[in-house]
Amino acid sequence: MEQTTTIKDKATVSVNWENDGMLEISNAKTLDTYNRLCDEWYHRETPYIFYAFNKNQFAEGIKKLEKSGWKNDGEKLIDVGYGGFTTRRGYERMTEEVDEHHRKIREQCDIKEVYWYEYNNHESFISWDGDMNAIQKIAAIWGEEEARKLHRFSPVYTLDEIFGKKEVANA
Repeated sequence: MEQTTTIKDKATVSVNWENDGMLEISNAKTLDTYNRLCDEWYHRETPYIFYAFNKNQFAEGIKKLEKSGWKNDGEKLIDVGYGGFTTRRGYERMTEEVDEHHRKIREQCDIKEVYWYEYNNHESFISWDGDMNAIQKIAAIWGEEEARKLHRFSPVYTLDEIFGKKEVANA
């Protein structure tokens, strides 16, 4: 295991090579909050969206939307990917909720701690894509500029490859 110096009350991370390069996080201050916010997010009620992977699930999903007030009066369903379906209004509501969820994370959580957590969560230490999923999650929450400032572990792809070339203004 790589040695680290722990500064009192400061979150630190070290790479554990005996565990395939998984990060060991010490003195994290906001990971409990991040886990709580994510748990609340994953267990929230979403009457305006449903997931279906066969005809029966799709029919049940339509019933769920109808119970929430949707009438099949010409408003088309939107396929949001990963088996998810909603209406235009449902999509707008979902987008607002995602924005609010990300705002809470930005206000209550440390960006480095969230990156370290997501690095481990996505098993970036053994992934063919390195930390791509973790850094994309950070960019989705804090924005590309903040993601570019982080010290990355296992960067298989450059940030320009992930986000596209950064435009530099001519001075």
